[in-house]
Amino acid sequence: MKYHVLFSVIATSIFLGGCTEKVTQAEYDAMESDYQSQISELEAQVTSQKEYIDATNTSIKELSSNVDDFEYQDWRTVVPTVYENTKTLESNIQEFDQY
Repeated sequence: MKYHVLFSVIATSIFLGGCTEKVTQAEYDAMESDYQSQISELEAQVTSQKEYIDATNTSIKELSSNVDDFEYQDWRTVVPTVYENTKTLESNIQEFDQY
């Protein structure tokens, strides 16, 4: 039991002793620059995803609106528009798959 406690104390002191390594200002600045770069990349990805979501939502709303046109317009007039909007939506989805 005493050896177990002694081993725990020694292992803890060795572990904590290794954590006292100081970081220089230059190393800190380099880490901060790396983090800022990563943050900028992630913000750009978020912006890109928001633009994709907005474009997809717009396509869905247009398609839904065109489908509603079947109720009061001739199907021959509505089908080409629905087809075009469906292709636009498919294009948006395929662009997302490339991310």
